[in-house]
Amino acid sequence: MGQESALLYYRSSDGGDTWDIDGEIIEGLGENYFLTINSLSYAWANPVGNTIAFTYGFDEFGGRVFKSYDNGDSWETIDVFTTPFYSTDPPTDTDIFPCGIGTSACALDSEGNVHVVFPRMRNIFQAGEASYYPYTDGLIYWNETMPVLDTTTISSYTLDYLEAGGNLIGSLDLEIPGGQPTYYNAIWGFPQISIDAQNNLFVASSTLTTLTNGEYLYRHIFVNGSFDGGNTWEGQVDVNDNVFHIFSECAFPAMAPIIDNQVHIVYQEDNFPGIHEWALEHDI
Repeated sequence: MGQESALLYYRSSDGGDTWDIDGEIIEGLGENYFLTINSLSYAWANPVGNTIAFTYGFDEFGGRVFKSYDNGDSWETIDVFTTPFYSTDPPTDTDIFPCGIGTSACALDSEGNVHVVFPRMRNIFQAGEASYYPYTDGLIYWNETMPVLDTTTISSYTLDYLEAGGNLIGSLDLEIPGGQPTYYNAIWGFPQISIDAQNNLFVASSTLTTLTNGEYLYRHIFVNGSFDGGNTWEGQVDVNDNVFHIFSECAFPAMAPIIDNQVHIVYQEDNFPGIHEWALEHDI
């Protein structure tokens, strides 16, 4: 397809017996836009009627929603946030600038409007290579009634603009130990968002706590909720805040897209902070 990796769209209207759309590249995702596609940087919303949507990007090149009202016959591209850099032409060098880390989540409400959540990140380009600052704070919320975010709003030095715009739904004031495991992600990692039948919104993420094993801080699963379509938020709640999780690292949450009278989440748990411990290598 002219790319190192491509993102292809398939559609079956008969439960998988046949595929009436078979491996198409959606406009805006092909070789004229991206040299390659990051396989971890897109996330689907649960469909509502014939409306489907997914996010892509939310990294140093911006973040956008691809949305269809006819099950993928046609698509529109909606910018969520923009940076001065777009896909195929990274700059030689820059100052520190705000962006995302490359993970996001989205959901559709009963009217088919898209709601998006993603972690705030700071990057810098030097000699054509991007570096990031993994202890960047801030969990960002956006919906289609809000203006497009940019590097001024997200900001590399303050959360005030996000808070003023109603886009900040998670922040911490922590002293982070040196060498704290990063998961190659942000402080507010691996976000999830779901909406119930009354258009109440629920967001989950894996976030640093004040709990420690004496060396590093533990992550727990935090959940926030909005009962007015994202206009106001109830505040972050640590759902692992109990005696059984004092020495628990909780990561990689997955929230069920269908919410009844409860929010359903699965996650991975370990007793040591971080993704893994490196094993010693020996010559054989």
